[in-house]
Amino acid sequence: MQASSTLFEDSTTDIHVVRRDGSTTPLEINKIRTVVNWACCGLSANSIALEAHLTTRLRPGITTREIQDNLIRCALDLCSPEEPDWRYVAGRLHIWSLWKDTKVSRGYQYGQYTRTVHSKVLSEQYDRRI
Repeated sequence: MQASSTLFEDSTTDIHVVRRDGSTTPLEINKIRTVVNWACCGLSANSIALEAHLTTRLRPGITTREIQDNLIRCALDLCSPEEPDWRYVAGRLHIWSLWKDTKVSRGYQYGQYTRTVHSKVLSEQYDRRI
């Protein structure tokens, strides 16, 4: 199990990804792992199996959107009558992708509620009486 994880990290050390905002950054496997673990949490779906299917689809210059779409496709590929929970993993990953798109298009994070409301009031998208 550890050897597979190390191989995944070694094979991706020189890959840079294009973020949704257009900037580039080195590929951070731990970010992918965090999302994959979240998507598989509480389900009969092995997060390492999903990671293993993703490695062949990574390349320099890949976008974070492509990584997300590839994770969704990998989860759907793993879905079978014997392992139906992969459809829920794919659904969670799709919701995550929509959330990221919304975050980038609106330019703020929902995790900072006060700042978000303040910026919405200043831009007159929310009423100042809120």
